Amino acid sequence: MRAALCLALLTLAACDPSNQATDPDPDSGTDSASGTDTTAPGDFDFATLTQAGGCSDVVFYKLSADGTAALVFTATGQELTKASYDAGAAVSQTFDLSAEASLQLWQGVELGGLVCNDALTGNEVKELIWSATAGSAYVTVTTTGDGSGAGWGAYPASGHLELTGVTLTAPDDGTLSLDSLAWDANVGWLPG
Repeated sequence: MRAALCLALLTLAACDPSNQATDPDPDSGTDSASGTDTTAPGDFDFATLTQAGGCSDVVFYKLSADGTAALVFTATGQELTKASYDAGAAVSQTFDLSAEASLQLWQGVELGGLVCNDALTGNEVKELIWSATAGSAYVTVTTTGDGSGAGWGAYPASGHLELTGVTLTAPDDGTLSLDSLAWDANVGWLPG
């Protein structure tokens, strides 16, 4: 009983709006730290996503150093790394984020364990998911020439992702806008 009462009090304290971080200029519509246009009640600073990676055919991600945020792009089933391996050259494709691929911003706990990983700890929690409803992703993959995993679908490649004109939405939390963001990652390898 005592533990339940403590948990209830902690929950109420966590929900108190006075404990929430606020935008220093909530009327500006601009994230002052990164210059990214936003319309969310609580701005998100995309510059906090400092760790980049990727895997499979094809997943790109950027994580915050503390594991509380992850931006994850997936275009599975496109066989871009296989096409690059077969051609022996770079392959590029543009995706409409509202229909052809997925881009999500996750906020929560230990989110690094949820991307390109098949050994979860059970501590990973997605508390809020923002999903792209507009924008484009330009993906380029260049084979490394390593076909040793081809029999089970692995075609290692270097990858480059460019996001432009992105709008992310979350139920009851508004929208975030991301003008542009680009990064490189190794893709085509399979977690496991």
